[in-house]
Amino acid sequence: VLDTLTQTTCHLDGEGVLVGMNDPGLELFGVRPHDVMRLVMADVIHLVDPDGHRLTTADLLTDGATDAVCHRPDGTIVPLALSMRRIAPDRGFEGAVVVCRDQTERIEREAQLRQARVEAAAARKAEQAKSIFLANMSHELRTPLNAIIGYSEMLWEDAHDEGHLSMLPDLERIQRSGRHLMRLIGEILDLSKIEAGRLELTLTHVDP
Repeated sequence: VLDTLTQTTCHLDGEGVLVGMNDPGLELFGVRPHDVMRLVMADVIHLVDPDGHRLTTADLLTDGATDAVCHRPDGTIVPLALSMRRIAPDRGFEGAVVVCRDQTERIEREAQLRQARVEAAAARKAEQAKSIFLANMSHELRTPLNAIIGYSEMLWEDAHDEGHLSMLPDLERIQRSGRHLMRLIGEILDLSKIEAGRLELTLTHVDP
């Protein structure tokens, strides 16, 4: 019957001696039948609870459940979830059935999920830092650029009024370059808003 079960299942008598273990159990624990059968399970299968205490026969013969790790003979460690069900003598046999579930995949998934959350938090923090940087850059660059553009316009008007026409092309280039830089700064900020999902769109009617 035990070999028809897919989960690791161990059958203990009233003294904690292994009287049955299915093939999934032998594979999970990394043992052979003659290494463990008819021996006390707590002695031949090294199981340790979350507090670091080795499980005893009394632990395995008590109704309940616990997490544990199995130290296999080859030195590897397997995380397990154990479920113990005691069999009363009035049912014709005294002992317990211990079902073991390998928790390796679950723990790996939880670790991957935690790592994904850490990476997502780091990405949000980096995005926030970038937004702050771009906002500061906008302020630091726009203020002097506005002054440059404004002064160049004043100088252009003075040069035009006083007849210094040879200065006008240079002053116009200063104005064009300043306005070009202002547009670039605005586009960088718009791109940052798009990446952050904060760009607000305004719908308007246009002529076809």
